[in-house]
Amino acid sequence: MLERMFNVEAMARELGNGVVYERLLVRGELRGFSSYRLAPNATELKLHKLYIHPNAQRQGLGGMLLQRVEEAARERGLQHVILTVNKQNTQALAAYRKHGFTIRESVIVDIGGGFVMNDYVMAKRVSPATR
Repeated sequence: MLERMFNVEAMARELGNGVVYERLLVRGELRGFSSYRLAPNATELKLHKLYIHPNAQRQGLGGMLLQRVEEAARERGLQHVILTVNKQNTQALAAYRKHGFTIRESVIVDIGGGFVMNDYVMAKRVSPATR
């Protein structure tokens, strides 16, 4: 599945469809990245990917990326950030809860190629920008 989601062609397609990728560099080294785009309902920002290199985890970098995604939602005048996370990914679930996300619904989606996503949709209300 990683090869399917993280090849150059797939990423180029995503960029062409409005997905934004942002890198997190620490002292010039790539330590993580996120990708997001406007959700299909056009009222929320959907976080698609958030990854931190294993050697850089538990240093607050994931929280920094989440703050940046929230800022992107705020800049667009959106009130929520949403994401999906595998129901068995207890570490990610705990991290998202720690940062204010709550479970909105449970979904099972056949994404083809023999892969089925058994996920929670999580959401967080984004406070409006202050001037």
